[in-house]
Amino acid sequence: MAEAVRSSLTWRAALAALACWLAPSTARADTCLDAGERARVALAERRLLAARSELRACAAPECDEAIRALCDDRLREVNERLPSVVFHLKEPSGADISTATLSVDGTPLDVAIGAEIVLDPGPHHFTIDAGGAREERTLVLLEREKGRRETVVIGAPRPVARAVDTRPPSSAWRTAGFLVLGAGAVGLGIGTAFGIDAIVKERSAGCDASNVCDDPSYRRDARAAARVSTIALAAGAGLAIAGGLLVFLSPRFAVGATVSGATFAGRW
Repeated sequence: MAEAVRSSLTWRAALAALACWLAPSTARADTCLDAGERARVALAERRLLAARSELRACAAPECDEAIRALCDDRLREVNERLPSVVFHLKEPSGADISTATLSVDGTPLDVAIGAEIVLDPGPHHFTIDAGGAREERTLVLLEREKGRRETVVIGAPRPVARAVDTRPPSSAWRTAGFLVLGAGAVGLGIGTAFGIDAIVKERSAGCDASNVCDDPSYRRDARAAARVSTIALAAGAGLAIAGGLLVFLSPRFAVGATVSGATFAGRW
């Protein structure tokens, strides 16, 4: 990056010196200097193709000899830095394809298949159409990478994803979960009923603060019902939790796909 900045500053200084030396300049000299300035900006932005076009303009025979020499020198440097790629197209059988439509970054190119394509450094997206088939490639071209060879097979069969039903007829774990959950609900219901019965009998016993009861049998029955209620509620809650976990964690459905004979499946 530092080298590019220094090169840009040197180029700018050279153009400024030429502008002063040629003053008062002609309209043609101004055009050549303007092309050189546009080339300097393009080089600073790494737009090598745009820089090459401007350098060719300021290296034209109509430009002053000093300007031509400066632009020629930079033009050789840019040509060395510009990368290129060559596409070789083939059918699935291995036969060569000589006729195709090629576009780069959405822009059609008027080049023959097998010819060298010169582009700016960086990523480029290629689209190739031949015989009703299309192939796409994304390539990253590096500076000074010359004649990069890319072989593309056009019309090769693509793997087709096909849905596969891998769902089991029923889930034993899920069914068991519902059964356990139902048993837990029954336990909770029994515990609630005995709890209510214990409360009613405790009140019917007519006990005072000193635990002296009008009918001690009601007190004994209330305590027995309370014990049953506690056991039933605890068992019902435990069964309900266990059943809920079985239902939640058991496989609910399955999806899958087959690609070129390989099956990929997942369960949720």
